[in-house]
Amino acid sequence: MDASKLGNKGRDAFFWEGMEEWGTDEVQGTTFTELQYWDGKKQKAQERKDKIVSEDIALIDKALKTGNEKEIRLVHKKIDIKYRDIIKYLGKGMNEYSQEYGFNYNDLKLGSMTENLHLLRSKLEAFKEGWTELNAKDDSMINIINAVKEKYYDDVD
Repeated sequence: MDASKLGNKGRDAFFWEGMEEWGTDEVQGTTFTELQYWDGKKQKAQERKDKIVSEDIALIDKALKTGNEKEIRLVHKKIDIKYRDIIKYLGKGMNEYSQEYGFNYNDLKLGSMTENLHLLRSKLEAFKEGWTELNAKDDSMINIINAVKEKYYDDVD
């Protein structure tokens, strides 16, 4: 049977045909059209999140290319403030960071901020892909941080 020819009510009936064994109140009574609506909302939210995170990654790249300490500090703070409550342990393994107090911007020097921005960029890329530290063991995130440091910062103080 082709559900596309049945109209909304027909598609709903076709969709739920044989699904009675699910037997959950949450699923029963939900129509195919409603599920399409919620999938569309979820898709739009994901696209919006991806756009925002991509813009922030581009902002980090731009700041790193300038090498300007003032701009790097400004972007570092912006990313920190924006994502600290979204990405668990955002600053873990970074320079001048304490779990209790966050980043110590008074002692954060250009080399450390540059290194941190590279790490923040990597964390944002992972976040965009749906990988979070909530899904990873602490040891694996530390290994990722150390691998990034080794790749980019052999000579950083």
